[in-house]
Amino acid sequence: GGEGEGEQLLNKRHIRLLKLYGRVYCAYINVYARKLELYRFYTDTVALQLQYDLMSANVDVSCVDNLLIVHHLDSAMAAIIDVAALPAGSPLTPALPLAVLHP
Repeated sequence: GGEGEGEQLLNKRHIRLLKLYGRVYCAYINVYARKLELYRFYTDTVALQLQYDLMSANVDVSCVDNLLIVHHLDSAMAAIIDVAALPAGSPLTPALPLAVLHP
């Protein structure tokens, strides 16, 4: 095979640093596997702690009150995930439609 064949390139658009429940995570939006991977930072290592399936590769993430919000940009939907809830990897809600609020 050719050079770089089968390799995944990291893009800074797919990396986010998050703080949830006082813990620091690196969120990697894996567009190739359509997964959101949360890597937990420890004092001596970094470990993959959680993975979430994505509806599409065009997503962004944010945090509100220790909840992880996954914004599915193509469909204007958002999934709410509590990393402390069980079973791990399950959203608290199915993807919900987003709406613009007008005053």
